[in-house]
Amino acid sequence: MSKGDRSSGGTPSFTSPRRGEAKGQRSCFSGLPCSVHDLVRLDAAGLRSVSRNAPEWVLASLDAAPWVVVRRTAPIAGLVSVGVRGATRSERFAATAPVEGILERLRPQDLVSRQPARAHPAFEAMAALRPALDAALSHLAQASLSSPLPGGERACPGRDPGSRGGAEAGEGDRGFPERARPPHPALRADLSPLGRGEGRRPTSNAIALAQEATGLAWGPGGSAGFELATGRPTLTPDSDLDVVIRTSALPPVAAWGPLSAALEKSPLRVDVLVETPSGGVALAELLGGGGEVHLRTASGPRLVPLAALLAEPARC
Repeated sequence: MSKGDRSSGGTPSFTSPRRGEAKGQRSCFSGLPCSVHDLVRLDAAGLRSVSRNAPEWVLASLDAAPWVVVRRTAPIAGLVSVGVRGATRSERFAATAPVEGILERLRPQDLVSRQPARAHPAFEAMAALRPALDAALSHLAQASLSSPLPGGERACPGRDPGSRGGAEAGEGDRGFPERARPPHPALRADLSPLGRGEGRRPTSNAIALAQEATGLAWGPGGSAGFELATGRPTLTPDSDLDVVIRTSALPPVAAWGPLSAALEKSPLRVDVLVETPSGGVALAELLGGGGEVHLRTASGPRLVPLAALLAEPARC
């Protein structure tokens, strides 16, 4: 594990992954990108490619549910790096699938509203935490958009919080303004003022604006996400809840306080992984008070300065 590079003065720095490397493949389904944690459904050709030279349990698993999870690797032209889940934690198989073999893609945030086919403490915890997670998403967006960032931008370029259709405009290698724009009036008026004692839930419009402007989104990962996507029972009686939060730029550490407080009240252990354009970092470590964090990247885990990760401009 390598430490992040340190500059001679000021904020410690590290070399960010190349554009597209941290999030995974640039395109995998109908021109849409596939990112780590996404689940993809394969056609017959894709299944044959994944199961080639695979153990018997892989064939049985894919026969039960033709779904695989996108792995954290550098992009490969025409291929998506995926993993097959077996019946036990020890049964994990790494493979690649052809892009043309993908029939469907589901992101963690696409699974939030799905109804589980059975009862489980993980699903109950997710339902109970959903209002807090939605409110935290809006609070984080407000904090992120309000946070000045020298030489960078907290919102995705082309994704004005008050406009629609900005995702396409934000693609490509565009320069970033020198100063982050303030929150759009719709965000200022509609976002839940968590941390100020008012406790008002944000409206769906505010959440949508926040997601569009900052790339912030949350959803279940791990066994809970796989079961919601496929209908195949994968959660065990001992399973915790894994939550993935994606963001185009890491919000200030202090802004995560309301979410941390809500998680502490959950009767079930909830592991939150924050996915930034440079890689993933555990929320518990982000709030641990250390100067460095373990960043999960396509080239392996790295120990990087937290200040450098916070100083990165939005990358969409």
